[in-house]
Amino acid sequence: ASDVYKRQKVFRKKKDVISFYVPIYFSILLLWPWKGSRFLVPLIPFLIYYLYVGIKSLPGKKALLSFIVFSLAFYIIQDIYLMQERRKGRYTPEWESYFQAGIWIRENTSPDIVTSTRNPFLFYLFSEREGISIPLQEPEKIWEEFKNKKVNYIIVPPSLSKTKKSQDIVENFLNPFLERYKNRLEKVATVGTPPTCIYH
Repeated sequence: ASDVYKRQKVFRKKKDVISFYVPIYFSILLLWPWKGSRFLVPLIPFLIYYLYVGIKSLPGKKALLSFIVFSLAFYIIQDIYLMQERRKGRYTPEWESYFQAGIWIRENTSPDIVTSTRNPFLFYLFSEREGISIPLQEPEKIWEEFKNKKVNYIIVPPSLSKTKKSQDIVENFLNPFLERYKNRLEKVATVGTPPTCIYH
C-alpha cells in the first residue's frame, strides 16, 4: 500500500501510465461481479515493479532483493514443471464426464438442436451444437428463456469448480429449476463418473 502511495505522489508530479492504469484496474476489479485470481494476471508486472521500488528504499535491500528474486524464480520453475506434468495426464473425472456428455450429444442428436449448460462455449468443442448459458433467474423465467431460445437439452454436470460462484449457480438456480419442472423434464442419459445428466 505504501508503494502505491509513493507512486501516486510521483503521479501528481509526473502523470505516467503505470500510476494511472493500476488504480483504475483495481477499482474495476472491486466492482466486477465475477471473482478470480486470473484477473490479477495483467497487474503482475506492475506489482513486481512496486515491490522493487519498495525494496530499494529499505536497509539491507541487496540481500532482501536477492531472496525475492530467488523465490520468484523457484515458484516460476515449479509452476512450469507442474504445467508440463498436467499436460501428460488427463482431465479430472468431473471434466471427463462433462466432455463425454458433449460427445454423447454430438453422436445422438441432430445438428440443429440447442443445449444449455454452465460452459456452452467449451461444451461446443465436444458437442458441435449451439448452446446457451443457464440463465441466472427464477425457475419460471429460466423455463421461459429455454422456450424462447428453443433449448432442447439441458446439461447438468458434476461440480466442475469448487468456487462459491459455481456452487451458488447450482444451489440457487439449477437445482430449484430441476425440482420445479421435474415432471416436465426427461432424463435421457447419464454419462461418465461422476455422472453428467442430460435432460430433454
